[in-house]
Amino acid sequence: MRTATQKEIDNFIEYRANHVALVQRIGSVVFGIDISDHDKDKIEANGEELNLFSLRNSMLNGTYHPHKADKAKLKRLVGKHVKSQKHHPEYWDDSITARNFDDENPPQVNAHKMPKRCLLEMVCDWCAVALKLNKPLFNWYNKTCIGENARFLFTDNQKEYIIECISRVASKIKEENLHYPKIEY
Repeated sequence: MRTATQKEIDNFIEYRANHVALVQRIGSVVFGIDISDHDKDKIEANGEELNLFSLRNSMLNGTYHPHKADKAKLKRLVGKHVKSQKHHPEYWDDSITARNFDDENPPQVNAHKMPKRCLLEMVCDWCAVALKLNKPLFNWYNKTCIGENARFLFTDNQKEYIIECISRVASKIKEENLHYPKIEY
């Protein structure tokens, strides 16, 4: 695995700070909750983990094309992240581990045990990513939570809550000036 360049590290640190700040802002102004520990593992990353997160960020941006062995290390990093952060549905499915996590061919995830507080943070996370990518807020929900081959299996009550939360964020975007830095809408 190569070492991330200083520019890649700086880009990841900037992305991480902006993403976490937007998630926290959505949580605060839309829902009145404190999400100050969002993605704490990424915030506290240093050394090899900071290197790996920086390289993964570059991979997602299309500027780093890792070899197969390096991709496996990055998958384990993401697996460790989703299994340590309660706002990820994978955290709640005991059949998924950091070692068997597969983001290229993801299995269905049973998130029935996921409580409302964690669903709320998940929605804030999804909405922050949608705002960064300038995509409709419901894109990720429609892609991963609808239909018989849905990636995330939520109860009907959970789905209703998720829809209600995404709708609340959508209704507050302009009023609360919710946006990702340096993104033109």
